[in-house]
Amino acid sequence: MKRTCALIVVGLTLSCVGVFADHPGGLGLGLVGSGNYDGWGNAGLGNMALSLKASSLPVFWGVNFGLGDPFWLGVTGDYYVIDINLSKNGMLGWYLGAGLLGNFWFGDGFSMNLAGRIPIGLSLQVLSKRLEVFGQLVPSLGLHSGGGNGFYWGIGGEAGIRVWI
Repeated sequence: MKRTCALIVVGLTLSCVGVFADHPGGLGLGLVGSGNYDGWGNAGLGNMALSLKASSLPVFWGVNFGLGDPFWLGVTGDYYVIDINLSKNGMLGWYLGAGLLGNFWFGDGFSMNLAGRIPIGLSLQVLSKRLEVFGQLVPSLGLHSGGGNGFYWGIGGEAGIRVWI
């Protein structure tokens, strides 16, 4: 059952086709702050990530890491399936996406989460759409390995700012 759920999430993520495209073209660079709650009762707040959207790829990337013990690395990639304006001037919009996440911990042992995620958010674009402020809720579902193998689920919140070049 767990494998079936994971395969469905991955299949839906990979099969999505874009409906609308509202974000500006070009290179988007920014910072994202996040918090999350997972199925094991762990809550975290204050993670920071770098945000990258290359003009040649339809994927919004996020990369974060921690230098403590254990060292950890997190990578997300989201594709916005729906990206629609809510205002006539195009400054305010909402989006719904599908993506993947990978979190990796390197310490006394190795553990990881691999999951599908669904970003649902609002985007405010100002200064001729060159500056974007956004916030999103991100439920995720996947697998955990190391330190207790099994099913992983979580819900996160992210807020960030991106500059479009």
